[in-house]
Amino acid sequence: MANLAAIDKELLEEVCVFLKPFDRAIVELSEEEKPTMHKVIPIRQLLLNHCDLKYADSDELKELKFFVEVELDTLLS
Repeated sequence: MANLAAIDKELLEEVCVFLKPFDRAIVELSEEEKPTMHKVIPIRQLLLNHCDLKYADSDELKELKFFVEVELDTLLS
């Protein structure tokens, strides 16, 4: 129970909010009834833009955004 108390709830909320567009992208690109190939590049750009650092971001979120942006660039270039 002490481990749960040690979790930074604000950081957890910040990370959850950051990851929401990635969840939506997965759902959008996983449709089986209609083609989604034409959506890949716009969604990729949307996710890259979402990784832009903001002044109000915590240091941990900035680090996560940087990591995700590098991975997106590497995997989808």
